[in-house]
Amino acid sequence: MKKGGHPVVSDSDVRLALGLRLEKLGLVFRYVAYVVLVSIFLAGFAVGSYTDLAVITGVVLLHAAFVHVALLTHRYEWFASPVNFIIHVVEISCVVFFTGAEESEFFTLYLLFIVGYTVYRRNFGGMLLASAVTCGAYLLVIAIEWALDGLALPPGVIFVKAASIPVCGWIVATTSTLLQHTEDALEARAEALESSETMLRTIIDHAGEPILVYDENEIITEANNRACEFFGIFRENLLGKSFRSLLFDDGTLSEQLATLYERNEYHGEQIFLNADGVERTVDLHVRSFIRNARKFFVAIARDITEQKELQEATQLANARLAHLNRELRQVNELKTGLLTSVSQRLRSPLTALLGYLDLLLDDELGATTPEQRRALLGGRRSVMRIFGLLDEAFDIKSLRMDASLASETPPRPVSPQSAQR
Repeated sequence: MKKGGHPVVSDSDVRLALGLRLEKLGLVFRYVAYVVLVSIFLAGFAVGSYTDLAVITGVVLLHAAFVHVALLTHRYEWFASPVNFIIHVVEISCVVFFTGAEESEFFTLYLLFIVGYTVYRRNFGGMLLASAVTCGAYLLVIAIEWALDGLALPPGVIFVKAASIPVCGWIVATTSTLLQHTEDALEARAEALESSETMLRTIIDHAGEPILVYDENEIITEANNRACEFFGIFRENLLGKSFRSLLFDDGTLSEQLATLYERNEYHGEQIFLNADGVERTVDLHVRSFIRNARKFFVAIARDITEQKELQEATQLANARLAHLNRELRQVNELKTGLLTSVSQRLRSPLTALLGYLDLLLDDELGATTPEQRRALLGGRRSVMRIFGLLDEAFDIKSLRMDASLASETPPRPVSPQSAQR
């Protein structure tokens, strides 16, 4: 089974693997011990009969056959079965019985067996039951020896040795239970940590901005999917690259990174280069954090290339608008001067004409007949009408005011929002 992309090994799998190693080691030890025992027996250094040796041989071969069959058929669950437990107890009991029973130095095999049995049983009740059965087997050996040849040791010593088996089982069971609780707590914490890391990885991968993590040597150790798309590089190729190699150096990069390492944070505009060498302007946020006693930096880049291009286009449009307004003011000034000149040139002869008409009407240049007076009045009305038309068409005061307002009013700049509209 896999969890978070990594294989998960259960506690039962670990205990089964450890039990498998112990069984293989026990098989080798069993053969070596049997060879040594037979050699000692044949050399006459061990007391006993060939019947004893045959019984021990049968038990050893039976256990060895059981282990070999389980290994060859890959039925490793047999090692945790009650059959294997009984075979161990019978084997140890035979060794103890034929090597002196209550006086046997191999009594410690019972204690070692109880300790090794924790590989297969970690629960408190199971360990106490195994200790009780083992203690019963030892007492049965003592009872048989007592019935056949009597006991050589005082009952108190035998009681202490028998009682040491359940005491050892209780100690081992208590320790095993505590270890199990500790392992469960650690496993729960590991699962919670893995779950949080998985959730964090999911959030980072679905973030809309490129996110990079690099160490104090500026080597990139993590990158989200958006960063891979932004740089146009596969994740396995992006990891291990130098963070500095992705930045455009305008001569101030080393100073800015030195400020980052001193303050443990940075915020500013930078230019990134993607795989094709295309420059992308970003708003870069960098912060440091400590992980496993090492300093790392997380960099979040917000692409502002389009905004920068829009700002430059807006500035260019505003500059052009200012130039057009200056040209417009010049045109207005020229128009005002032209109209003023035209008005003055027309008014001068008309004023002189009006003056002569007034002199004639006032009879200062001689008497006029009624018909002449009507003609002069008609001419004077025509001249006054021309003056009125000039006042309407060439309003000098209004023209000057318009020119003044045009020169005083600055051009309205174009904003990026209006440029977008």
